[in-house]
Amino acid sequence: MRSARAGRGRPLADLPCPALAGLDLAVAGAVFFVLVWGGALVGLPITGLAPPFWKWGAREVAIDAWHHVMYVVGTVAGWWLIGQAA
Repeated sequence: MRSARAGRGRPLADLPCPALAGLDLAVAGAVFFVLVWGGALVGLPITGLAPPFWKWGAREVAIDAWHHVMYVVGTVAGWWLIGQAA
């Protein structure tokens, strides 16, 4: 089976999954949330795409956090489904 290519020519199949890293899915999901949301909170202002989150207001931060939670839930569910199929 051919694998998709990740950055620098590394196959995605070579990237560690939570099960191989020895992480429970709940822990992997929490770590993934911190990485994804933290990356957005830092990266968007650096690139000039959004102001820093402390200028957004509580409602906007809550909406953004909720969207990232839903993204992580879907991703963790996918990880779980892939683990069930393997």
